[in-house]
Amino acid sequence: MVVASAASRLPAGPARCPSESWRVGYQLLAIPGLITGIVALVGLYRFWPSARWLSIAAWVYMLVWMSVSPGPVLSNAVVGAFSQCSTLLVGMVLALIYFSPAAEWFQKKELTHDG
Repeated sequence: MVVASAASRLPAGPARCPSESWRVGYQLLAIPGLITGIVALVGLYRFWPSARWLSIAAWVYMLVWMSVSPGPVLSNAVVGAFSQCSTLLVGMVLALIYFSPAAEWFQKKELTHDG
């Protein structure tokens, strides 16, 4: 009797999962952010003036993309630790390229023609 009453309160049918095409489309939306992030990383290494704004744009794009992720994400402690370290490193890089003397390295320099 107890089992029958408990079973009647369970939802009918399987839980609804997003369709496979929706998941693939969601994953494809990450590609522009990854490409922008890689270009920004190379630009920061080469001290391109526009690389600072590009790195901010890539970071914001990925934050928005992650905030609309479908459902909870499970990870172990090592992945969580690396995620936290990654976030700290991104914050330190952004602080360095905007609020330190290294910000001058990203300024456009005018070419002078000595002659």
